[in-house]
Amino acid sequence: MIVIYFPELACSTFAFFLADAVGLSGELPPELGHLSGLVNLIIKSDEALGGTIPPSLGHLFKMEQLGISFTGLKGSIPPEIFRATNMRYLNLQHNGLDGTIPADIGLTTSLEKLIISNNKFSGNVPWAKLPASFIEVLALGNNQFTGPIGKEIGNFAELKYLYLENNQFNGEIVSEIGSATSLRSINFDHNMFNATIPRQIGRLINLEYLSLQYNQLTGVIPREVQQLIELKTLALGDNKLSGGIPDLVPLTKLQHLYLFGNELSGVIPAYIYDLQSIGTRLTCFE
Repeated sequence: MIVIYFPELACSTFAFFLADAVGLSGELPPELGHLSGLVNLIIKSDEALGGTIPPSLGHLFKMEQLGISFTGLKGSIPPEIFRATNMRYLNLQHNGLDGTIPADIGLTTSLEKLIISNNKFSGNVPWAKLPASFIEVLALGNNQFTGPIGKEIGNFAELKYLYLENNQFNGEIVSEIGSATSLRSINFDHNMFNATIPRQIGRLINLEYLSLQYNQLTGVIPREVQQLIELKTLALGDNKLSGGIPDLVPLTKLQHLYLFGNELSGVIPAYIYDLQSIGTRLTCFE
């Protein structure tokens, strides 16, 4: 067991701190904020490490990567850490953190990856404050977030991975999502979305994975999904979708199709059986 203890720590040339399952315990000392030259601070897989995130980390103006994951950290995200405006990577997944995402996150205009899944965060996501220009990964799954997706999502030009699964998001999947054309993977499973699937989803021509299962989505499956020619997984199971199955023949890369637990009707298209014959995994009406 290694107890973190930094007496009167002050070092301007210390640029990297990496600890991966090394047996850390205790709490993160506020003296970490004295490491003015620190660029990367990565601590993971040390569940005996507890306490809270020191606000003094906001003094690390050169810091580009902050990752503290799979630990026993609790408490909220201190707004002060976003004074480290050069931060490009923030990973706080698999901790015991709670509270909301501070609006001060808007100070980190170069943030590329925000990964805070598997915590106890709640409240609305400050969509208008998130740094839309550069963010590529937004992973908020397995928390207690509420409210709708902000229309600002359409401004996320570089966003590739959007994971909101296992929360309490509600309302509609906004049509503006169709403007985030860099998206490759979307997971909205186990939420409370209760409107129709927007037709604009068909603009996401780079999308490979689309999972909207276990919501309360209504209406028909929009025919525009046939424009998602890179799609490998289409998972719409356990909603309230109705009507028939649209023409999915153009989806030549499709490997997984889940439509179970809906109110679909009509004849199963013949091409569905062709998909099955080439190895596509189908769960349509069970």
